[in-house]
Amino acid sequence: MADLAGSTVLLAGDQAIVQEAFAALCEANGMRIVGQCTDGPLAVQTILAKQPDFAIFDLEMSGVTAIELIRSLRSAGCPAKIVILSSSRKDKDAIGAFAAGANAYLLKDGPARHFLEAISYVREGGQYVSPLLKGAGLFTKAGANALEDPLRTESRIAKLLPRWRRRR
Repeated sequence: MADLAGSTVLLAGDQAIVQEAFAALCEANGMRIVGQCTDGPLAVQTILAKQPDFAIFDLEMSGVTAIELIRSLRSAGCPAKIVILSSSRKDKDAIGAFAAGANAYLLKDGPARHFLEAISYVREGGQYVSPLLKGAGLFTKAGANALEDPLRTESRIAKLLPRWRRRR
């Protein structure tokens, strides 16, 4: 795991207890909290002004969706690594976050080690998706083709279905 000491973090979310817990986890691992916001528009302004290494925010918060927030930051040229925290286990939410420019998608009910693994992995240039997601395989190298060309994958599945049914 990469050394996280000195990494700067901005947290955004409208659930104080969740935000405080992640702030404590970051600080306990040597990261420095440079700001905390409770709504999307303020988060965009603060992230652009403070330029943290990591912007960690909730998928759902007041004022803006995470997808809109990510798009705003990326279109402004924001280099921060974006980590999404969510209670949503829907693949479409994770896929939407990555398509908008997120670097990681984590479930709030996952263990703290997933958060630390994600931060380390993203810091080194990777992307991280919670292994607790049912469709996490979509984000592996083999599953990447499904994201790049859904029609090709769909036609491949359609060709395999008749063979699969005959075997049953």
